[in-house]
This record gives sequence, C-alpha cells and structure tokens, in this order.
Amino acid sequence: MQRLSYRPGLLRAPVSLEIGETGIRHAGGTLHHWADLTGLHYASWRSGRVQGVKLVLTFHSGQEVIAAGFAPDNPAIPDLIKTVLTVLASARPGMSVQVGAGKGVAWAMFAIGVVSALLGLGILGAALASGVSVGRLMGAALPILLLGLVGYFLIVAYRPWRKAPPVPVEQLIADL
Repeated sequence: MQRLSYRPGLLRAPVSLEIGETGIRHAGGTLHHWADLTGLHYASWRSGRVQGVKLVLTFHSGQEVIAAGFAPDNPAIPDLIKTVLTVLASARPGMSVQVGAGKGVAWAMFAIGVVSALLGLGILGAALASGVSVGRLMGAALPILLLGLVGYFLIVAYRPWRKAPPVPVEQLIADL
C-alpha cells in the first residue's frame, strides 16, 4: 500500500492515508475495499485566498472523507485527490462521481433563494397595498426585481432534491 500524507488545514496536523489496489484507509483505520464502494462525491470551493476540496467515498462498511483547505498555488492536495482517483479508476473502471455542493449547502442556498424571492414579492405587495405613488414604485422596481430574480435563480440552481450529475472518474481526473 502507498502511504500519502496531507494537511487538512493550515493549523491542523498532517493526516496519513493508505491507498492500494485493494482499498483505502486513513492510517490506523478500517480498510475499505474498492469492491465495496457504493458512492463517490466530489466538491470544491474557493473563498478568498483559500481553496478547498472534499472527496467522500461511501462504502458498505462506512465512509472515507478527504477534505482540506489549501492555498490555490499549492498543488499538493489536488495531486493527492488525483492519486486517489487514479488508483480508484484502475481498480473500478467505469465508476462515476457526483460533482457538486453537498445537500447541506444546497438546502441553505435554496432557503436563501426562497427568502429572497418572498422578500421581493412582499416588498412589492406592501408597496402596492400602501398606495405608494407610481414614481416611488418605479424607483423601487429595480431593487425589488433584482431581489426576486436572485431568489428565483438560487431556487432553480440549488434544488436540493436534484441529484448532482454523475461524471466519469476519468473526466474528473482530467479536469483537476
């Protein structure tokens, strides 16, 4: 087995990962066999000067999670993810990965979209019910419209009941 090490964050201790043709495990943990892999999920994000990735491998016997935040100019974590995916692709050809935000993020963004859309409609309704002049209503039309549109687009983009589109592992490796 090949032993890889990575730091999940700047202030976190290094984590050892053992990977081989038969499976994967965090050092000292349970060996999860590639044959028992039932699902694979990948997400990445960027916030200011920090980039992050999360790879969740779901097995019958549990999960292995590789998650780390890193500087965008540091190739160590993307190289680690590529190594894990390359070994996985050779052990389980044809495997696909779900790419996208997790369910928690999708629900949060969906809720923000619903609140934004309802606020836009509520402000418009309150303005119409109060008998505000047409000139003042036209002045508020753009912010109301933008609030409603942002809400609508967040609702459509982050439908939490929608499954992330599957992508072949080989394509994700090429994209990284």
